[in-house]
Amino acid sequence: MKKFLMISASLLVVIGLSACSMSPSKDDSKEKNDEKVELKKEKVYSDIKVTPLAMNIVKDDSYGQGNEKLFKIKVKMENQSKESIGAGAAPFYMKSDDGKNISYVGERNKFGQELKPKQSVEGDIYYVLDSKKKYTFVYNPSAIGISTKSMKKDFDANDRKLTWKIGIPKDNQ
Repeated sequence: MKKFLMISASLLVVIGLSACSMSPSKDDSKEKNDEKVELKKEKVYSDIKVTPLAMNIVKDDSYGQGNEKLFKIKVKMENQSKESIGAGAAPFYMKSDDGKNISYVGERNKFGQELKPKQSVEGDIYYVLDSKKKYTFVYNPSAIGISTKSMKKDFDANDRKLTWKIGIPKDNQ
């Protein structure tokens, strides 16, 4: 039954998402308004390594109004566990400095697949963001029910997440 649920969760991620690629920026971090940007900083959630590699503006006037722009963030995920996991855009979101959670733009995302043990993947996740606000990039798979056998069964979904400071998004971060 657990295997069926894991495969079902993986398929849902795969169906809703797909992969794209782009070149990462050259700098490990940049400063914007005296705030460090944490792109290219690898963090680990259980046995899953996650690294946001780059962020760029997508030239597409059909998304957003006023200060809102379509942004693409390139993410690398690596499965360090002994079992397959689902990898995709669903557990990621942006949190604005005023506390609002922003979900990815679903019709643009093609990032999602099953990762076998020791396998990695890179993909792009799209967000419509206000170019005047500061953001934090969040990975929280427990919020959508993703788990592996190596994860503790009793952790708090609100406390168990990874975050990266993005600051005020700009092109070629």
